[in-house]
Amino acid sequence: MDDRDLVKIFKVKLSEQGIRQTEVCQEAGKPQSHLSKLLCGGKSPNLQTLLDFINATDRLYPGFADQYWLAVAGRPTIRTLVDSMDSTELAVLLKVVGDRVAEAKLKAPMMEVA
Repeated sequence: MDDRDLVKIFKVKLSEQGIRQTEVCQEAGKPQSHLSKLLCGGKSPNLQTLLDFINATDRLYPGFADQYWLAVAGRPTIRTLVDSMDSTELAVLLKVVGDRVAEAKLKAPMMEVA
């Protein structure tokens, strides 16, 4: 993933949430033309500047940065997660899942048989 992809994701996230460039720039203390050029590809992205805009947006809209970074990382599949684990990590995961299933069964109301 290159810097342009990071900018594209930021642009998409702003659009999805209806966030205006003017308010982000005001919060970041940067001119709107700076963000506009960045989002339109007219300015070479600087990682620190992009982070400043992301953090400013997160201050205005708490949770924005989390959503942005999740979009950057992509959504891993369960298969990818399991395949990335060694046998010890997988054993711990299975134990935790088993405990959760057992706990859910204890909390579930017992059905009466007629």
